[in-house]
Amino acid sequence: YFKMLSHRVVRLLPCYIFVLLVYWKLTSLAGSGPLTLVYQSTIDGYCRATWWKDLTFINNLKELAENDCIPWGWYLACDMQIFLIVPILFEFLRRDFSGRKNLLLVLSVISIIYAFVRSLVENWSVLGFSDPKYFAGYYTRPWTRAPAYFIGAYLAIIYLDKKTQDSETSIFGRLRKSIGLQIGSFFVGLLICLAMIFFVAPEISYDNYYSSVSKALYQSLGRPLFVIGQIFIILPCLSGGGKLLNLLLGNKIIEIVGKLTFSMYMIHIMVLSFRTFSEPNPFYLSHKNLFVDSITSLFATMLVALPIHLLVEMPIVNLEHVLIYRKKK
Repeated sequence: YFKMLSHRVVRLLPCYIFVLLVYWKLTSLAGSGPLTLVYQSTIDGYCRATWWKDLTFINNLKELAENDCIPWGWYLACDMQIFLIVPILFEFLRRDFSGRKNLLLVLSVISIIYAFVRSLVENWSVLGFSDPKYFAGYYTRPWTRAPAYFIGAYLAIIYLDKKTQDSETSIFGRLRKSIGLQIGSFFVGLLICLAMIFFVAPEISYDNYYSSVSKALYQSLGRPLFVIGQIFIILPCLSGGGKLLNLLLGNKIIEIVGKLTFSMYMIHIMVLSFRTFSEPNPFYLSHKNLFVDSITSLFATMLVALPIHLLVEMPIVNLEHVLIYRKKK
């Protein structure tokens, strides 16, 4: 357990520290737009007060009025907290795979019920962010985010069970034998994911478009269903089929971008903030402008992430490999 935990910390923390220091000490000095002064005056104060919460992965448990040095780091904190708990729970069910799966299902149901009731009581919209209680008290909490993680762990248990993998009557066996099922699984997953994304569209245009029950159902089930949709998409690949999807995801360009994703996640807000606070003119919201802005921001984020990956992430990964895995051999 501690070896697994140390690997996780070594993998995440060096890049996290580097980005935090750059954001705190350097990014606040950049920019020349009319909003730059506001930007510069807030970062230093936030980071002085909360940097240690970011680096100890507890910044998602903050009070409502508190601000973070790295506000987007709540996701890493959430992920780390669930990561710490699940292996301990599994330790009590060492070889009981059915017990592990049942435990994950029970915990997921409890979390979904809590999310539904809390959302119903607070009457949050499907967007939610209009209420300050939503982000800090609900959106970033591990007990509301856990079902998506548990569903992924449930799939991993099934996938790593050799009996299930080899059985011709299991979902993997059936998918291996039928191209029709593979295509159907992909499109079902795609439809579920798109439905969860575009469900919020009417609420953007019309206030209170959905009933309180509908909004609570979306808040509690939207993210678990999105993960289930992703599972349907990748199931053909996991079964040994899905050749076209494997060809796409195994493409060298996609592989390179995949290696940059963590660094991109860590610095994307910095890139967006720099662009926003350096802009001398108001931004006109239109589909065309948003599309162009999104594409340019994506490529700018990739360009900034590349040296961080090469100079911070890769050396740490290689050093860990030399010190730990080569030593084992």
